[in-house]
Amino acid sequence: SSSRSSSSSSSSNGGVGEGTVGNLLDGTRGSATAAVHADGLLLEAGGDEAWAFSTAADVSPPLSLSTTFACAVDGKGHVYGRQSAPTRSRCEALLGAIEGTPGAAAHAVLYASGLAACFAALSHFLPTRVAITGGYHGTHLVLRQLQRLSGGTKCQVVPLPSPDGVGADLAPGDVLWLETPLNPTCDVHDIGAYVDAARAAGGVRVVVDGTFAPAPLQRPLGLGADMVMHSTTKYLAGHSDATGGALCVADAEVAARLREDRTAYGSTPGSLEVWLLMRSLRTLHLRVERQSRSAAFLAEWLHGALPGVPGSEQHPLHGLVHAVHHPSLPSHSRHAV
Repeated sequence: SSSRSSSSSSSSNGGVGEGTVGNLLDGTRGSATAAVHADGLLLEAGGDEAWAFSTAADVSPPLSLSTTFACAVDGKGHVYGRQSAPTRSRCEALLGAIEGTPGAAAHAVLYASGLAACFAALSHFLPTRVAITGGYHGTHLVLRQLQRLSGGTKCQVVPLPSPDGVGADLAPGDVLWLETPLNPTCDVHDIGAYVDAARAAGGVRVVVDGTFAPAPLQRPLGLGADMVMHSTTKYLAGHSDATGGALCVADAEVAARLREDRTAYGSTPGSLEVWLLMRSLRTLHLRVERQSRSAAFLAEWLHGALPGVPGSEQHPLHGLVHAVHHPSLPSHSRHAV
């Protein structure tokens, strides 16, 4: 009787009362409708299910796999997974906080792979020329694709000049593509010097591929770079189980445009890969700092086997090592950088 009264009272106010929801739930038990809607009806009815189904108290954020979402009453909410999704939005906020610095926010946009992020970065600026030398072969594959799509009018490759040569070699609308450290030689570029040169030239953009040295090792946005690209598959995800890419920018409006472009490209990452990346970001500082110490130790040990180094005759790899390339070594040409 009280249930019917409650239902009647709520209905008269334009809502759906507990009694009505309870009747719907009871009437659908055992049906295919129950398999689709029973948990939702239990939540609408209130009671213990409201907290029992909630993930708000989870210390580890849950993995959201939904591709479609109920329409938000206030208009603020996810609609379709290609545009946005809870796990992706959370992970982008986390990576942005890692890439930024106090007083200088960063905004991250995630992609299905590092090359998807590379394509998005170059498509965003769509430069006439890209100054780049060496580096990851996939970047050059993307450049050739954009050259083909533009009929040869965009993304023409020119050698990366020294910072002193930027003003003479490049023009407004060109892009300096700095992969630093460089894959696989570990050469490093002076990001700050290139940023100063690009600003002096006017209209030259600086994009840094920081895959081999993520935060906290370097934060190019803090040095004035226009955009940072990561293949998150490498150090950011760090466990060889999640392919992905990311772009980080200082301007929230630029990040919004990148997300709009991503929706059109269909280059959104899967929720599982994003969740695995988010898991990995929690330990990024610990992992990268330890990996850097290990790499420096190995480089120094290998350097000890080089011909002419005092004591190399007693090294277990004597005669087998002919060159060691790592910027931690004082002998490296870019050690000061």
